[in-house]
Amino acid sequence: MYLYLHQYFATNKRLSLPGIGTFETSYTPADLDFVNRSLKAPVFNIIFHAEEKITDDNLVAFLAMRTGNSVEDCAAAFNDFSNAMQQKLKAGETENLPGIGSIKLEQKHYVFTPDNAVQQFFPAVTAEKIVRPNASHTVKVGEEEKTSEQMHELLNTAVKKDPWMLAATLLAAAGIIAIAAYYLTK
Repeated sequence: MYLYLHQYFATNKRLSLPGIGTFETSYTPADLDFVNRSLKAPVFNIIFHAEEKITDDNLVAFLAMRTGNSVEDCAAAFNDFSNAMQQKLKAGETENLPGIGSIKLEQKHYVFTPDNAVQQFFPAVTAEKIVRPNASHTVKVGEEEKTSEQMHELLNTAVKKDPWMLAATLLAAAGIIAIAAYYLTK
């Protein structure tokens, strides 16, 4: 039964056990820690809500499909399993639900410890910027796509100075000197 409960929980992200409560997953997305240059994997947390719920009909149908037994037989087996689990918890035992966590009854309240064993396979990853100066890639410029080589050619062209500007500057300087010399001599 534990295997089927874990499969149902993994598929539906929710599992209701009558007389005990509901297990749900909450999702925390991946996080980029820019300052420390690390990328943290997304995290799935398991949350327990202690509440009286009736048996989930989808769970019974899931059990019937997996085991090949009738829906009525699976409902009876699941209710027996749930009642046995409640009796074990009332006797002070800790019930371990593989892949979900462990639950125990302390002072008329359920205490749930989630099984976060999966998170150990997803440690934070170092995020380093890799610069490849000669690598070719496409760049979107307005509505056009150009290669990085085309953009380097476009942006790194030297500004050509026209030779007439130098000649015009020299002629203007000579003219100013000639006019100044004319007025200074008179």
